[in-house]
Amino acid sequence: PVFSESVSAAAARGPGVAWSDGSSVWVDRGASPILIEGTLEEVRALAWQGPILWALDATGLHKSSGAVLRWRRGFEGLELVVAVDGSLTRLWLVLNDGLVLQTSEVTCPSPWLSAGDTAARGLDQPRGLAVSPDGWFVVADTQNHRLRWYSGQGLCMDSEGAEGSGPGEFSEPSGLALSADGTLAVADTWNGRVQLLRPDGTTVVFKNDLYGPRGVLWAPDGSLVVADTGNRRLMRYRPPDWNAEAFATLPGPVVGLAWAGGLLATAIPAGGVIALVDPTSGTVIRNLDVPGWKNGLQQEGYLALLPSGELAASAPEMGEIWLVDPTGVEPPRLLQGGLEGVTDLALLPNGQLLASLTWQARLVLVPIER
Repeated sequence: PVFSESVSAAAARGPGVAWSDGSSVWVDRGASPILIEGTLEEVRALAWQGPILWALDATGLHKSSGAVLRWRRGFEGLELVVAVDGSLTRLWLVLNDGLVLQTSEVTCPSPWLSAGDTAARGLDQPRGLAVSPDGWFVVADTQNHRLRWYSGQGLCMDSEGAEGSGPGEFSEPSGLALSADGTLAVADTWNGRVQLLRPDGTTVVFKNDLYGPRGVLWAPDGSLVVADTGNRRLMRYRPPDWNAEAFATLPGPVVGLAWAGGLLATAIPAGGVIALVDPTSGTVIRNLDVPGWKNGLQQEGYLALLPSGELAASAPEMGEIWLVDPTGVEPPRLLQGGLEGVTDLALLPNGQLLASLTWQARLVLVPIER
């Protein structure tokens, strides 16, 4: 048997068999059972809604998109649900007074294609990217003021957010960073803040006089580094209190961030350089020229560290991605051109580079030289 202990709930209508022992949930798709990350309390019902697995426990409803994302709360305020069932496209919730609620599935067009006239459903000026070790990724759907989750193949998994200034609401979000425990950091650019979306459904908000922050990056010690773009500085927030520390001032607006050999690579596209910063002292150790930033028109530029140790740097105005040696020994070289409006970059587990073509309202996969 695949499981021989007490089962509190099960669901078999969807893409696999799911079951719970009351606190954990497993899914069997014909191979070894997969444990969905995150702990629940007294699970009493499971239901598939297409690829989304829902769990009803003592605290309310939780969902795992694709049965691969960590559990997070759904339908806040519905604590009186007593039963749940689903189909390929719909979910039914039964409340304790007998009322039955029906919801529809989350749908969205392919991220690889511009949505055209359907921009309300598709991506609109996507920017920030965050990739999980399992291959799924999150996109900051900037002009739609929301986040989108996709499988590695580009299948829509989830969506969250709306325009506003409350927790979980956004105003043109840009940079994203995913921590090892599943916490998603979001640069909520024109709300002048950063939000942490935790797997348990709670949200932490940082403001501290941020001016149009663009980049976020998790540090090895669990702290969060933020590119406070308009204030031309780097901020650090340390858990558990998340107190703010301004630890570096730079000569221009800083946008993208990446780690490079223990140094913090900071994109200053308006200045034409990547500044390598000591994360302890805040001192600039070295400046690296990026040819695609030399025209003085670049307001955005993002970074990704590649397996080769090189930094990939995007140049939206030129439509180029450049490879830069962090040591400064080798000259920069062009990886690919013809990518008008390319902004954020992220490395996928399969070795390809995922890139946002912001002006074209879509994403693209870029092969990396070996």
